[in-house]
Amino acid sequence: MGAQAPATAPNGVQRERDPSGGAAAAEVKQLVELTWRQQCTTCHGPTGRGDGQMGPMVQAPDLTLADWQGKTTNGEMATVIKMGRNRMPAFNLPDPVVAGLVSRIRTLKAR
Repeated sequence: MGAQAPATAPNGVQRERDPSGGAAAAEVKQLVELTWRQQCTTCHGPTGRGDGQMGPMVQAPDLTLADWQGKTTNGEMATVIKMGRNRMPAFNLPDPVVAGLVSRIRTLKAR
């Protein structure tokens, strides 16, 4: 197999592809955090407690509750992110970003 062509970053700078996926993983992590801040916190709040600006109006669940975390599977979370449910709209996101959001939600803890 030949060498891979350099990837072009959004700013037009070419860089070598990282065969280990390190650069790609870092980009996905950035996209996950950006998506969380821009799309999720409006309803779920910055810590996932359902206390975002629109949270009470749309009855956003508190994603930090052990009960909610325990009864919701990763697959169910991914489906809701992609397809929407009740007042939550569908989000057309790449699978790695959806998986990253699910992982991020799993890290939320009740305070």
